[in-house]
Amino acid sequence: MAICAHFIDSKNTRRVVLLAVRRLYGCHSGWNYASLVGDVLRKFGVDLEEKIGWFVLDNATTNDAAVKILLTDLFS
Repeated sequence: MAICAHFIDSKNTRRVVLLAVRRLYGCHSGWNYASLVGDVLRKFGVDLEEKIGWFVLDNATTNDAAVKILLTDLFS
């Protein structure tokens, strides 16, 4: 799984940064995805309430579950 950050830096320049490329072990479940993404966001000190504007994903139902888990269970 590749996790990228899109943001505006302090010089008002749009930036895209690859934060991590991680291998997902185990089943492709929402919980497993959320756990992996949560670990990366914590490593970079990302606060979901103040720093995340949106998630860009494909239309898999496991992605919907992962976002719900991230926003309600892991960071509430």
